[in-house]
Amino acid sequence: MDHPDLTNLSLDVARNALSAGAFDISEKMARNALAIEANNIDWLNILATTCAVTKRSEEAVLYFRKIVEINPADGNQLSNLGNALCDIQLHSEAIEILHKAIAIAPQNSYAHHAMARSYHALGDAEKAILSAELALNLEPNDTVYRLLRASLRTWLDDWDGARADLALLRGRRIPLQQLVEIANIYLQMNQFDDSRKTFSAVLRVDAEYIDAILGLGLLEERVNSLQAAQVCVDNVIDLYKKQGITQSKWHPAL
Repeated sequence: MDHPDLTNLSLDVARNALSAGAFDISEKMARNALAIEANNIDWLNILATTCAVTKRSEEAVLYFRKIVEINPADGNQLSNLGNALCDIQLHSEAIEILHKAIAIAPQNSYAHHAMARSYHALGDAEKAILSAELALNLEPNDTVYRLLRASLRTWLDDWDGARADLALLRGRRIPLQQLVEIANIYLQMNQFDDSRKTFSAVLRVDAEYIDAILGLGLLEERVNSLQAAQVCVDNVIDLYKKQGITQSKWHPAL
C-alpha cells in the first residue's frame, strides 16, 4: 500500500504539471495511478481535466461520468461533467446535469456559465442571458464570462450592453483567442474599424493565427473588399497545408 504522504506528493506533482501545461506528465501519472486504484477520484479528476483541456472532450466525459457515479452529490464534479457534455454538443443532457450541480452548489459560477452556453446553443435567449448574468455576478472579473454575455447581448440586439461589456475589458492582458472573440463581436455589430483593429492586434503578435485571418477575411467580405477577402482565404489554406491539416478538418467557411 502506498504511503499517504507519498500519494499526496504525487498528486501535487501531477496537479502542478497540469497547471503548467505539461499534459503528457499529468496524464501519464494519472493513468499509472489508476492502473492500481481504478476508482480514485483525485486521479480520475486529473485525467478527466487533462483530457478536457487538450480538447479530447468525449474522453473527458467518460471520466467525469465515472467520477459522478462514484460521488453523485459533488456539485463541482457535476458541473465539470455538464461542461464536458456542453463541449460535445449534448446540451439537453448538460442542462439536466447542470441543474443538479447548481442545486447542490449554487455559487458555482462555472456551472452557470456552462448553462448559458447550452441554452445559447439550443436557441433559448432568455435563459442563456439569465445564466450568463448569474455567472458574471459571482465572478465579475472573469473575462470569459463577460465575453459570453457580450456575445449574447449582441444576439439579442442589445448592442449598447455588448459595447459596455467590451469597454470593461480594455487595458486587460487578454489571450489571443479572446481577442479574436472580441473582434468577432465587433463584427457582429458592424463596427468594422474596431473589428479590424482587434484582428490586426492579434496578427501583429502571431501573423499565422488562423482564426484571426479567417475573421479578417469575413470582415473584408462584409465591406465588399472581395479581393482582400480572397487573400485571407488563400493564406489560411496555405497555413493548413503547411501544418499538415487535412481538408476534412478545414474551417467550414472554406
